[in-house]
Amino acid sequence: MFDLETSLREILDTLQAEPKATSSALPVRCVLCQLVEKSVLTTLRFFFDEFVNDHAIRVTIRKARGFCREHTTALYQCRDALGTAILYSDLLDQTLTQWREHPPTASAPRFSFGRRTASSNPEAPCPACATAQEATSRYTNALAHGLERPEVRTLLEASLPLCVAHTEQVVRQAKPTSANYLLALETKRLEALYKELEELIRKNDYRFRHEEWGEERDAWLRALTHLIRPEK
Repeated sequence: MFDLETSLREILDTLQAEPKATSSALPVRCVLCQLVEKSVLTTLRFFFDEFVNDHAIRVTIRKARGFCREHTTALYQCRDALGTAILYSDLLDQTLTQWREHPPTASAPRFSFGRRTASSNPEAPCPACATAQEATSRYTNALAHGLERPEVRTLLEASLPLCVAHTEQVVRQAKPTSANYLLALETKRLEALYKELEELIRKNDYRFRHEEWGEERDAWLRALTHLIRPEK
């Protein structure tokens, strides 16, 4: 319960704070997206500070063959030149060894899961993705329970919308009345965004290009922050 309350307090504090820029090139995103991103960056910074030379952790990262494209950007945000050099010299040595012993040609034999040490395919998921999944589970569970409190609903209604992926995850974990409340709230917001997108499309028609732009001008950017695939 303590962890649940701690996570909920983080959500409420973030809802109450002024929206801040994140490492994403997109506009400020939903509160859960912000907190998951923060968790990933915190974990990566802690790794560089304490564990970049830890053999067991580096074996895990070698099995993953590094980080996915999204979380490579997060690594860049850490700005740790030495830690990155240590980590990636290891990964590059691994890759060169694999290429020399088993060149990735079209005729090269495919290896079964049990023999992937000889393959260039990852044996483990991106370590940062695993952190994101854990954080997502923690925060969506906390918000699902918190929806039963009036103060949580009040802050949600005054904040930026949740993205579609996190809305669906919270709804699945919430009690029926709370699930219905959140779904109704975010449905109304999505309907408003849909109308803005339709208006943006209409005003790009040559017949209506003389009309002044309103809030629909950046609707396409806000749509990008709403429709994000959930973590696997």
